[in-house]
Amino acid sequence: INIKNTNSDITFSKKLNLLYNKLESFQEDKENFILYGAGTGMDLVLSKLCKSKILFAVDIDENKNNLIKNDIKIISLSNFKNHDNKKTKIIITVFGRADEIKENLITTYKVDKNRIISLDILDD
Repeated sequence: INIKNTNSDITFSKKLNLLYNKLESFQEDKENFILYGAGTGMDLVLSKLCKSKILFAVDIDENKNNLIKNDIKIISLSNFKNHDNKKTKIIITVFGRADEIKENLITTYKVDKNRIISLDILDD
């Protein structure tokens, strides 16, 4: 048995549990959410968060514009206008690039940094 892999598996598992707990706490939230990323992370969020709380998803892939995935509409980033709605939070579901995405949302789309939630379990 490779000890290093076992430790990283345990660490990943713990992070995944923290992520699930975080998502479950959003169920009580009175706010709605926009998902950034329409891939695996989105699937993970949908496994724990009620679809009715999600307005739509945003993805950098132009080919996903206007697609529907698991009853959630996807719009491409180029069509995303900051929904200046104080009752909407953006959940970044992309792993490994959350800081870069958050910075882009803040600078380019003028999203309030307090409205952005990162689920990046690859961060330390």
